[in-house]
Amino acid sequence: MTVWAVNGAAGFGKTYRLLQRTTQELQSCPLGPGQAVLALTFMHGARQRLEQKLQAIPGLRGKYQCVTVDGFARSLRWRWRSLANAMGQPSTDAADFDSQCSLAADLVQRPVVGSWLAMGYPCILLDEAQDLDLHRLRLVEALSAYSRLLIAFDDFQCLRQDLRPSPASVWLPTVCEPEVLAKPQRCKVPALLDASTALRSGLRPVAGAGFKIAECASASQAAALIAATIHYAKLKSPNSSVAVITPSRKGGYAEELVELVSTKQCGKQKLGPFKLNWELGESPFLESVEQLAFDGEKPCRDVLHALLDTEEGLARDALVRWVIRKRDVAGREYIRFADLLGQARRVLAVTRARANRSDSGRRALTVHQAKNREFDIVIVVWPYTVAQDDEGKRRLLYNAVTRAKLQCTVIVQGIGSTGKAPFG
Repeated sequence: MTVWAVNGAAGFGKTYRLLQRTTQELQSCPLGPGQAVLALTFMHGARQRLEQKLQAIPGLRGKYQCVTVDGFARSLRWRWRSLANAMGQPSTDAADFDSQCSLAADLVQRPVVGSWLAMGYPCILLDEAQDLDLHRLRLVEALSAYSRLLIAFDDFQCLRQDLRPSPASVWLPTVCEPEVLAKPQRCKVPALLDASTALRSGLRPVAGAGFKIAECASASQAAALIAATIHYAKLKSPNSSVAVITPSRKGGYAEELVELVSTKQCGKQKLGPFKLNWELGESPFLESVEQLAFDGEKPCRDVLHALLDTEEGLARDALVRWVIRKRDVAGREYIRFADLLGQARRVLAVTRARANRSDSGRRALTVHQAKNREFDIVIVVWPYTVAQDDEGKRRLLYNAVTRAKLQCTVIVQGIGSTGKAPFG
C-alpha cells in the first residue's frame, strides 16, 4: 500500500499540491505504454476543474482519465459484469449509487481485478476526499492495495452532518502522515482570512476591509445592498466574477432577493437591474420525478405522459428517451418506479458531467453548488433559519466565505442575529 495525502484549509492550495505531487510521481515512475493516471472526485463540478488542471501538466495529455467515484464504480462493474454476475451481484442498472461503490470495492478486492487496474492505472489521485462516505471510501481503500494513491482533503469542508468526522480524515492518518498546508494561496485579504480562521475555530467572524456583515430589516434593503455591491464591483473591474451564495433556496428569502435585483432598480440610487441566474441543481428534477411515485408497475405510455408534464430540461428529455427505448426496443410494456427513479439519478449525473460550467460573470447558487469554486466577489445571503446545528452552520458559512478572492459581503436576514455565532 502506498498512500500520500495533503490536508489544508480552503484556498490553501490542496489541489495545486496534489497535482505537484502527481508530477513528481510521474517523474520518478513514468507511465508505461497503455498506462494512464486515474483522477477521482466526488462532485462533477470538482471533476471539471480538476480535468482543466490536469490538461496543463506537461506530458500528461491523453494519459489520464478524470471521473467521479460513482462514475468509475459503475464503469468498473460494467467492464467486469460477468465476474460480478458470477459473484451474485445485481446488475449496474439495479444498484443505487451507494451500493454501486461497495459492489465495485468487492470486485477490486479480487486480485484479478485489482492487478488489472494497477496495470492500467499505477497512479490514482483523489481530490476533496472529505466528501466520501463509507461506501465510496471502501472503494478507495480497495484501490490503495494495488496502485499509488495521492489524496487531498479537509474535514471542515465536509457539509454532511452524518459524516463528522469524515471517514477519509479518520482513515488517512492510519495509513500515512498527511502533509499539512499552512499558507493561504487563493486570497490575500486579511479580513477574509481572519473570518475563515474564526469560523474554523468556532468564533464569530469580525468585519473588516474586504469582509462586511450586514443585518437587513427588509428584502428591499437587502436587495439594495446586493445591487450596490455588484455596481461598484463592476465599476472597479468590469470582468469581476460575482456569486450570490445561500445555504438553501428553501424558504424563499434568497430567491426573493435575486428576483428583486434581477428585475428592478434597487435602493435610493436606483441601481440595476442586474441579471442573476440560478444555477440548476438536482433537486427540481429529482423532486419532479419523486412526485410521480407509484406502487408496482405502470404502463410506459402513462409514465411518458407524466414525464412530459414536468418542466423541460436535458435530464427530463434523456429520461423520456430511456422510457421510449424500454418500450420500443426492449419490448417492455410496464415500468417500475424504482427503475425510473434510479435511471433519473443516472441521467442527472451524466447531464451534470457534460455541463460546461464557467465561474465567470454573475450567478446565484447554493453553498453545496459553490464548493471547490472561487469568485472575485461573493455575496452570502443568510436567512432566518438554516437547517443545521451550530457546527453545520459554521461549516456552511465557511464554505461560502472562502469562495471569495477579493471581497465578501454577508447579508443576514433580520435585526439582532449577528450576535450569535454564526447568526442564529
